[in-house]
Amino acid sequence: MKKILLFASFLICGISSNAQIVVNGNFESPATPLLPGIAYDSPGWGQGFYTIETSGAYAGAQYGKIKTIFDPATAGLLQWPSDTIAGFIQQYVPGAITNPASWTLNFAYKNIVQAGDSAAVFLQIYDTLTADPNDDVVMYATANVYTGTTANWTMESLPVQEFQAAGYTANAFLIIASSSIGFLFNEGNGYPGSELWLDNVQINTTTGVIELSTNVNVYPNPANDVLNISTNGEISDIVISTLDGKVVHKSQETSIDVSKLNGGMYIYQVTVNGKVTKGNFVKN
Repeated sequence: MKKILLFASFLICGISSNAQIVVNGNFESPATPLLPGIAYDSPGWGQGFYTIETSGAYAGAQYGKIKTIFDPATAGLLQWPSDTIAGFIQQYVPGAITNPASWTLNFAYKNIVQAGDSAAVFLQIYDTLTADPNDDVVMYATANVYTGTTANWTMESLPVQEFQAAGYTANAFLIIASSSIGFLFNEGNGYPGSELWLDNVQINTTTGVIELSTNVNVYPNPANDVLNISTNGEISDIVISTLDGKVVHKSQETSIDVSKLNGGMYIYQVTVNGKVTKGNFVKN
């Protein structure tokens, strides 16, 4: 998971015009349970621990729920470093960005956050500079944190703040939310029972629709012997890695033998027409 880079202050003010919907920002697309009740694969979002819920959505029939759990069995399966697993959902999208100073992140949320913790939602816009993720520069960013309980759906609007834009070129952005801000900054795994609900995630901008992913279908999920990948674009790279970043497969093949992988959750990264799509699959 790409690390969040802390910035000094947050600016929360008015809403710009011309709302553009993030693809599947309303969580209405069909989702695949990877670990029922813990982790789903929802089109348009990358790796994470979150579920798609079907009761009490802000709008439509579904929403995303991010929850911190205490589950030694699942932690052992995933080789997680703690029996407490903080919920999160993210997508990292590379590609040309136009007029990032006009962006506003909008969404509906509810939360139940345990004392001593905070949930958080971030949007960061980068110049990635080189292939090394450690030299990425945060050009623009916005975020907010949530404590206590917000029992009713509430709309949030977070305009981006210029952080260090001069001399850099925006070419990637990251949306990430977690039930524990400490988890995002590698300062713990959160407090079990903390929840953050999200729905109707949108980006307001003066340009066109911002897509979180290309149309990539990964199946079956969970997989036993073969993992298939299909898309309507040209695949240039497929990488499969463990949750701690160890690469276990790299090729352009669309049918991948996973029979020798240990059981558990893995991350896939598919590059199609120059755009990267990430997600999770489970090996039985």
